[in-house]
Amino acid sequence: MTAAGSWIFGVFPIQSGSMVLLQFLQSFVSIFFDLLSFAIIARVVLSWLQSSGAGRLKMIIYDITEPVLGFFRKIIPRIGMIDISPIVALLFLDLTKMILLYLISYLAMSL
Repeated sequence: MTAAGSWIFGVFPIQSGSMVLLQFLQSFVSIFFDLLSFAIIARVVLSWLQSSGAGRLKMIIYDITEPVLGFFRKIIPRIGMIDISPIVALLFLDLTKMILLYLISYLAMSL
C-alpha cells in the first residue's frame, strides 16, 4: 500500500474514498475560484465595451459577480472615476483559494 492506496496492474491507483473526496474537493475549489475570477475579468472588459449585442451575456456575468464586487464596493470607495473593487476582489479570491487548497492538502496529508 502506498500513501494514495494500492495499484491495479501497476497502472491505475486504487484510492480510498476519503482521498477521492479530497481530490474532488480540491479540483472543485480550484475550478470554482478560477471561473469566478474569469467572470470578474470578463465583466471589467465588457464594461469598457459599448456593444448592445452582448446584453444577455452581460446580465449573466453581472448576476454571477455582483455579490462579490458589491461587497467590496461597500468597503472600498472609488478613486475618482476608477473602481478598484475588481482588483481587490481578485486578490481576495486568489488568497482565499490558496488558503483553502492548503487546508485541503493539509487534511489529505493527515489521513
